[in-house]
Amino acid sequence: MEAASLRDGTAGTYRIAAFPTAARAIMPSVWQSIGASPDFGVELRLMEMEPSHSIAALAAGEIELAVAHSYSNMPPIEGPGLIVKQIATETVRLAVNDNDWTGSGGGRVNLSDFAAHDWIVPSREWTCYDMVHRACDLAGFEPRAIAEATDFRVQLALVAAGVGVALIPELGAIDPPGGVSLLELESPIYRHIVLVSRRAPAADAGLVRIQEFIAAKAEAALVDPGA
Repeated sequence: MEAASLRDGTAGTYRIAAFPTAARAIMPSVWQSIGASPDFGVELRLMEMEPSHSIAALAAGEIELAVAHSYSNMPPIEGPGLIVKQIATETVRLAVNDNDWTGSGGGRVNLSDFAAHDWIVPSREWTCYDMVHRACDLAGFEPRAIAEATDFRVQLALVAAGVGVALIPELGAIDPPGGVSLLELESPIYRHIVLVSRRAPAADAGLVRIQEFIAAKAEAALVDPGA
């Protein structure tokens, strides 16, 4: 019975690494839904990892699945033996303090208009840091980074305090603090949420179902962030 359950994907342990925003905004509801499925007796093991670390862990056989991301202005995730499936796309917006923004609502902004502002950026070991610097470079300036923070909620709190501006992907900007506006960019940047595995999901029925749960919850988190 146990061998049959492993073959049909209704049992077994799966190690998953997820980038921090996904670990917070997606994985708890995934875990809850799987636990509420009586015919799906798998066990999850979750580790919070940046994509560069999770892809390395995947290659080393330390995990079965990586919930990772890539930005539209950066190279995509790829590599020998990796199977990459895009499940959702977030819009990256510019977070500004309302007191520093005199534009009208509904319009798009050019990053070059904020070249003289102070900037809050992710920690430099993150791919998000590279995204910010690439975006600013394409806009013709080097951001004057006066604060680094790994948590987008910290970045938003600093924006609310008038410290500077920041580029924040959609799931990182759920329930922003008062006094912060999230502005669309004239040259859009997107963050693609992807699932990365080492083998064809069809070879592992349990992995197929887990990916379906994650994809559904990622879409739900973007459609209704408060759900």
